[in-house]
Amino acid sequence: MFPPNDDGMALSLPAPLADGLHTPPDFDSGMSFNKEILSEAPICSALSTDDLEYDGMHHSSAPSPEDETSKGNDGQSILFTMQGFTLPDTQEAVITVSMQSTLNLQKASIPVRRPVLGEVVVRVSWTGICRSDVCFSLGPEPGFAKHDHIAGHEGIGHVVQSYDPCLLGRPVAMRYLAQSCGSCYLCLRGVPENCVEQTNFPKDYSGTFQQFVTAPWTAMMPLPSWVFDKSSSINPATATASLCSGSTALKALKTASPQPNSVVVVVGIMGGIGHLVGLLAKQVYNCRVIGIDWEFKRNSFGADSHTVYDIFVPMPTGAVAKDIQTLFQANLQKACYTLCGFRCMADICIVTASSISGANRASDYVRDGGSIIFVGPGMESFMDEHGVHHAYASLGLALYVLGYGSGALVFAPMSEIPNIGRAVPYPLSFVVFILATVGSGLTSSPGAFMILRFIQGVFGSPALCTGGASISDVFAADVLPHAMTIWVISCQAAPAVGPIIAAFAVPVFGYRFTMWELAIAAGPILVLLCLLPETNPDTILIQRAKRIRKLQDDMRYRYWREITVQRHTTSDVLRESIVTPLKITFLDPAMLFINVYSSLIYGIYYSYFEVVPLVYQDIYGFSLAEMGLAFLPIMIGALLGAVVYNIYIHNVFKPRLRGGTPVEHEEILLPALWACFLPPLGLFTFGWTSRADVHWIIPTIGMLLFPFSVFFILLCSFVYVAHTHPQYVSSIFAAQDFTRCAFATGTVVFARAMYLKLGVGGGCSLLGGLMTLCIGGMLFLYHYGRWMRERSTFKSKW
Repeated sequence: MFPPNDDGMALSLPAPLADGLHTPPDFDSGMSFNKEILSEAPICSALSTDDLEYDGMHHSSAPSPEDETSKGNDGQSILFTMQGFTLPDTQEAVITVSMQSTLNLQKASIPVRRPVLGEVVVRVSWTGICRSDVCFSLGPEPGFAKHDHIAGHEGIGHVVQSYDPCLLGRPVAMRYLAQSCGSCYLCLRGVPENCVEQTNFPKDYSGTFQQFVTAPWTAMMPLPSWVFDKSSSINPATATASLCSGSTALKALKTASPQPNSVVVVVGIMGGIGHLVGLLAKQVYNCRVIGIDWEFKRNSFGADSHTVYDIFVPMPTGAVAKDIQTLFQANLQKACYTLCGFRCMADICIVTASSISGANRASDYVRDGGSIIFVGPGMESFMDEHGVHHAYASLGLALYVLGYGSGALVFAPMSEIPNIGRAVPYPLSFVVFILATVGSGLTSSPGAFMILRFIQGVFGSPALCTGGASISDVFAADVLPHAMTIWVISCQAAPAVGPIIAAFAVPVFGYRFTMWELAIAAGPILVLLCLLPETNPDTILIQRAKRIRKLQDDMRYRYWREITVQRHTTSDVLRESIVTPLKITFLDPAMLFINVYSSLIYGIYYSYFEVVPLVYQDIYGFSLAEMGLAFLPIMIGALLGAVVYNIYIHNVFKPRLRGGTPVEHEEILLPALWACFLPPLGLFTFGWTSRADVHWIIPTIGMLLFPFSVFFILLCSFVYVAHTHPQYVSSIFAAQDFTRCAFATGTVVFARAMYLKLGVGGGCSLLGGLMTLCIGGMLFLYHYGRWMRERSTFKSKW
């Protein structure tokens, strides 16, 4: 009936759904499937409520309506059923048995739910299929794990049972949006579908893939009676298209306010929404339409459809060279000149394509003072441009994290070698990082992008993996916790800033802007790194000895570590710099626990990048920019943690040091003892309050508790490691970085699937349970850490 759609708003049924039903062609009720709609022969002609009478009066052509008595708020509410009709106890429905990577739909016999006061029962005559329905039933794709749920939000039918007899026989429609508050900012702005209090089909009410829908009357949209008039030329099945893609297309045109003979460019005209935008623009607004889309899509429809567009301009395919883009622009200008005679640009551009490439040059299509309307792309820009799955798109972040952990294994031990030191790896590696960042912004190959992201992580790792070691070189024990605070804030809060900037920039500049942003920020940092002095004490003393030898011309001046290094072979140096720290990390019980605990924290931290869009966009209807701001609690929590921690250090820890009171290494962990109880609380709060009926601020508070509390855990752990193993601190940090990043890499790839399978509440409960187990480990480390250190076999040889 309508062309296939790539932007998530199609009426036609995707092939997997149609091919996977395996149902008889007709239900007992007459309902049947085809590849365009779920249809049923009209069950009744249009009924007028004028023919219905009550209170002992008669019906004009049939016996009195049946009534069923039920208890309502008034104690004697009467349930009316349409005359001559008996509501069955069971019905046929198409349900989603379980969330899978492929559709798993089955026909089933389910009970017909009887209405309560305020509800009606609608017998479904026709229902459309929208791609959103497919997403509701798939996993791991957009949507939530809803087992045995009934999709569908493009249905029309008649009221057959109600507590109000005047509603019987009314033709109604069931669309996605059922109800909203009507008074909030979003409702008044004209986007009630984003209202926090909105209800919809099929999330709050069972959808239209069933014979009878029971829902509040206020969730129904009344239809004119001629929709079901058999003498009308209108096919009632087409009314289903207007409930979703049609209303979206009409809203875009109403926002643009076109005038007769306006030239309208529709980007993505061969999609479901774009097709209807062109149709409405020509047939309703009397505009002149230029359609832009891929040539192969138009070919799949055969002959040109001049009811949809006047001129078709094919999009350039493949890698768009400059001459090809110029030719496309010339063809577009020629089309505008043909339609309007004197203007070379259009009045309005409506972008319905989900690909970011269709929107990047939208401003080039319209004249000065023209209008550009974007009909929300349903997929992330990188996925759209390169045609990859969400898990593959997430691989970019995962490989970056893995590269960071892998690079730490190389650069951190390198910084422990006295002849190299810490200052040299910083600028050299950062140059490669900048080059890889620029390459990531320029490449159009998904494979090359993934490789460059890994290189970014490898050569960007020294700033993070050896940063703590550089700080411990410079600051004394009483000042070290304060200095570490700044470093940990940067590591913990900076990743939260990225999504905020990207949320505002990507819709305008595309995903590549995130790479240019990094490259621009990295330039001044590279200059500062070149000016960074050496901080490794052994390297400084070796360099000082070399200068003295040169000035005194006396080779007797040598630093003892320089002599020791010369006595060891290369394998000894590598073993001391790499193998020994790895052994300490994985064989020392205290270091092993800290490693596991911090890895779990990192994994949960990166899982927020997957679950925040699911909660704030899918549940609360946030826009992309508003969803980006939802990452602010991560940064705020880290800042609050830093403030509280520094107050503790200043008022409790430093006075003891100044007073000469010995401080055991395990006492460094004291703030982490009470803080370790908060991450599970934050996860449980976030997971089980992320519902549409709970205000978004509640899960946001739960999300804030996690970074606030783990700040203490991570910082105390880092300071504890620096105090207990000062000689190998950089290498131990590197080994822990690798395991943390390896765990976080897997989390980035699989977290979305976990949340879709278990739900947000179930996924957060699983992670919260693991964090609860770690509470016992932290208590054990605090009480028995000294006992374990005294029995440790890892002693320094140098």
